[in-house]
Amino acid sequence: MKAEAADGVLARIERILIAIAPLPPAADPIFALAQRHRLTFYDAAYLELAQRERIGLATLDAALVRAATAEGVALVGA
Repeated sequence: MKAEAADGVLARIERILIAIAPLPPAADPIFALAQRHRLTFYDAAYLELAQRERIGLATLDAALVRAATAEGVALVGA
């Protein structure tokens, strides 16, 4: 990638509004979701965040879709 193109990409990335959500005080809710739905820890973390923030979850992962549906979490783009 040429320097001019890279500069353009970096400029667009800087305009994206990204919020970093804090972790829950304990990982217990994440572990509970992971065990209950047989999810990886990071998939369960996405699910827990969606629950805690009351936001929709965007995923194409079938197991995560089933878990979100079971937990009453709205799916984005589904």
